Order: sequence, then C-alpha cells, then structure tokens
Amino acid sequence: MPSPFLPNATPPDNRLSVYPNPGREIVNILNPDGLLIREIRIINTAGVEVKRLRPLANNTTVQLPIGELSQGIYTLKLLTDKGTEILKLVK
Repeated sequence: MPSPFLPNATPPDNRLSVYPNPGREIVNILNPDGLLIREIRIINTAGVEVKRLRPLANNTTVQLPIGELSQGIYTLKLLTDKGTEILKLVK
C-alpha cells in the first residue's frame, strides 16, 4: 500500500517487534518469521552506536540486555538475512 506522504514509497514491512517497550533490564525482540538476525546495533538519539550484539541463535525471540543503558530513546538497527529492520526502544 503506498504511503500518503511519499507517493512512490511503501510502508516498511516490520517483521520484528520489541517488548516490553519501554523496558528496564531486558527487552525481547519478537521474530515470528524466524529471520536470521546477524547483528543488533543500539543507537542513541545523537546517532552514536552505544552497543552492538550478535545473537547466538536464530530464534523466534531474542533477549536484549539494556540495563547498562541510560534512560532515553534508542534506535535498534537489526541486520537480517532479508535486509535491515529499524525499531524504536524506550528505556
């Protein structure tokens, strides 16, 4: 379905989601399609990468420890075998 804001753009096909959001110590990335998540990058609002992880297995749920992060809003950039997915995280 085309976006009303960008005439030739289609909305992102978010196959991944994060919960609980906001989170405190650990959040879960729900991966119902079983995508191979190669890398997870956590980026703060200044655009600085504050953490990078490589999940050990191809699971439908990946636990992401965030206890050491400061409170704020973060972007999760997930590199998968099907491309890049972007999620927002509030701590």
